[in-house]
Amino acid sequence: MKTIELTIQGTDFPLAAALTPAATPGHLAILVHGFKGFMDWGCWPWVAERCAEAGVACLRFNFSHNGIGAEPQVFTELERFQANTFSREVAELRAVVRAAGDLPGVRRVSLLGHSRGGAIALLASEGVASVVTWASLAGLEDLHGFRGREEAWRRDGFVEVRNARTGQVMRLGSGLLEDWEAHRKELDVEAALARYVAQGGRATAIHGDADPAVPLAHGRRLERAGARLVVVEGADHTFGSTHPFPAEPPAALRRALEATLDGF
Repeated sequence: MKTIELTIQGTDFPLAAALTPAATPGHLAILVHGFKGFMDWGCWPWVAERCAEAGVACLRFNFSHNGIGAEPQVFTELERFQANTFSREVAELRAVVRAAGDLPGVRRVSLLGHSRGGAIALLASEGVASVVTWASLAGLEDLHGFRGREEAWRRDGFVEVRNARTGQVMRLGSGLLEDWEAHRKELDVEAALARYVAQGGRATAIHGDADPAVPLAHGRRLERAGARLVVVEGADHTFGSTHPFPAEPPAALRRALEATLDGF
């Protein structure tokens, strides 16, 4: 299926993007990758193609500070990764939503966010037709497992996190912590979801009951805030998907996709 490479202007950096068009224009979904993720990771091209086949065009993009640069599947921009913040990602997603709305024929925009990308999608949900999350965080307060280490984080200027897939040691700058502390109200995921639903938005939280990274309790919190919860039995954090993507899509991934299309 044809994919069109695009560049979208973010808040202050260009964002690499890829559009998989549907046969009939009108409805477009924006795929929002998560922490240590990128638009070409694992199942995302497959998801984009399946959405387009179902009549929903799909726009994938990379956040400017996700660590990906000229090489589309290699983390080479570690200084940018270290300088990233939650607020930056929310602002960049809002810019992508505006750009998507300006594409020819687009009349309806939805969001599909995975893990931290699900939380960012809910924070940037104003004005979109529907939001679907996969294994989403219900809050950003855990700071990727570094809560309780704030003093050392500020002192050193960073904390280190290991990328299990690549083996790289990646740094989170203290700017992420400072951003969270300064903007807790604006970064309240559950409150954003509740507002979105109260304004007529449609939200679906899809979560595996065997997720070791973001437990199902996060999905239950999103349900209480107003999302429809779909539990995929036996599914892990990526619904069985890996990078590189397997030749046969896992059953849990197919179930997540089915619930996604229903949520759009």
